[in-house]
Amino acid sequence: MDDNGRKSGHLMLITPERVFYAGLLGRPRQRCSGASNIYVSLEGGLWLTTADGCERYGEMVAVLPNIRHTVASDYRSVLSIVIEPESVRPGVLADLVQRLSGPESEAFTNPIRPAYLWF
Repeated sequence: MDDNGRKSGHLMLITPERVFYAGLLGRPRQRCSGASNIYVSLEGGLWLTTADGCERYGEMVAVLPNIRHTVASDYRSVLSIVIEPESVRPGVLADLVQRLSGPESEAFTNPIRPAYLWF
C-alpha cells in the first residue's frame, strides 16, 4: 500500500476469487452481487435489509450471492469481504453465512479488524 492509501485507511486486496475492501461504504442503496458479501463494521454497527424484508443489525452481516440488499453503517467506513461462489464447494457459503449470522459471529469479527489494522 502506498503512503496515500495508508493515510486514508482505504485498502483493496484483489485475487481472482476474493476481494477484501476497507473504505467508505457510501450512501445506503440496494445492491445485488453474484458473490457472497461479508460486511464488518469498523465502529458501531451495520444495518442489513434484504429485498424479502429481512432486517439485521450487528457488527458483522453476511449475504448470500444474488440477494438484493442494502447496508447502512453507524460509521462512514466498512470492511467488506467478497467471495466468489464458484471458488468454494456447494453449500459452503450458505453454511458460512448462517454461522456468521449466529452466536459465533463475534469469533469471526474479532480477528478481521486487527488484520486490517496490521496493513
